[in-house]
Amino acid sequence: MASRLSIDPRRIRTSARFLLRSLSLRHTSFVLALLAVTVAATLAAALLGMRADLRLKMSRELKGFGPNVLITPADGTTLARLDPSRVDALREALRSEGFATETEISSMLLAAGRIRVAGVEGGWEDATLVGGEFSSLPRLNPSWKLDGAWPGEKSDACVVGVSLASRLGLSLRASAEFSSSDATRRCEVTGLLSTGESEDEELFLPLGALQEALGMTGRISLAALSVGGGASEAVRAARVVERALPGSTARVLWQV
Repeated sequence: MASRLSIDPRRIRTSARFLLRSLSLRHTSFVLALLAVTVAATLAAALLGMRADLRLKMSRELKGFGPNVLITPADGTTLARLDPSRVDALREALRSEGFATETEISSMLLAAGRIRVAGVEGGWEDATLVGGEFSSLPRLNPSWKLDGAWPGEKSDACVVGVSLASRLGLSLRASAEFSSSDATRRCEVTGLLSTGESEDEELFLPLGALQEALGMTGRISLAALSVGGGASEAVRAARVVERALPGSTARVLWQV
């Protein structure tokens, strides 16, 4: 039994001679085949590596463009239903559906108003007043460029878009007045914001400060949401939002 399983050295030598003879006669074909296999293996490994890392890189890149979902009331009125506690509940709902913990949500209140340099008669400029949560709004829009600092949540300071500030002659630490309806308040300019878009013409205030000035405590106009993972994840997040917040509409920003 042992002799049957033993390996004959002569057979090995004979097989090796045949293999070397075959390679010597067809060395060109062999080299081309080996090269093709090597290229295919390298390409497959590269594609697998790209696939594994693509989702993470895509999420990081898309976050630089700002929010990709806007949450507004279904009837188009101010969102009395989206108070801070419900926005916090929405964060929990998104986490329970498997969205990343770095998903950003920021509530905003918008109002038409005017702004001028404090103490100057006349000189009013029309502007959109934006009340924002400055703890999350800058992270939601990482491409925004701010000269100065965002105000604290309970301060009476403000940030002015660079185009609006240029027309009014406002600079950092200057005092400005803003008005909407019958309310006129002052704020210290702590930052000048440059985005290259409509925000350059807007006045940004802490959400609570604008709510108080307008007599709209606890109310917001919209909430902005940023989720990673591309368009499919944004659509899924929009569905979660509408289930978690009845009476709201979640609109995916397809250009992002």
